[in-house]
Amino acid sequence: MKITTTGITAQQQARHQLVSQHALKWTVGVAGILVIALWLGLRSFLLSALVTGGLAALAISSWGWTQLIMTQWQHAGLLSSAVFLSSLVILALHWLTVTLMAVDRQNWFHHFDAQRLQTHFYACGQLVWPVALLECGYLLPLWLTAAPNLKGLALMSLIGIGLSNLIVPATLPGLIRWTVSFPRWSQLLKRRSA
Repeated sequence: MKITTTGITAQQQARHQLVSQHALKWTVGVAGILVIALWLGLRSFLLSALVTGGLAALAISSWGWTQLIMTQWQHAGLLSSAVFLSSLVILALHWLTVTLMAVDRQNWFHHFDAQRLQTHFYACGQLVWPVALLECGYLLPLWLTAAPNLKGLALMSLIGIGLSNLIVPATLPGLIRWTVSFPRWSQLLKRRSA
């Protein structure tokens, strides 16, 4: 008789199945609440949907990179869902901090000026660096531990923080411009064809 074990007990397996069954419902519910809360705060449904969609894309891409690095290069095996959820909390706090500082409507909404927007984004960048350094100071020691779950938590959070610090300055000025004056598609098509 040959016995093989997977490292997961029957009780843990039942919890994993319960989490996987309800994960999509909880994700959609939390995303909906986040969109509504941002809509009430930002007074722009498009901007709140873009911020929430950006957070979802950031979480999915950083989780994918973490799984790739941990399974292919570190040979640590698959990570648990607790790693994803713990890191998602850190990423959500960082993403919302960065984007909500960047889309502060008091500075650009009523008097849309490219120079003021550039000054605003420079000031936001100066405010984001201390937050990112504090997060890195917390996460880098976790990356150096031997536990694969802590290593995965640190890696996913660091990848997400790096991506968000690159994505926000590159994309949000254009997205803010769209929320102020939505582009006319016929003019965009004429510019591309010329």
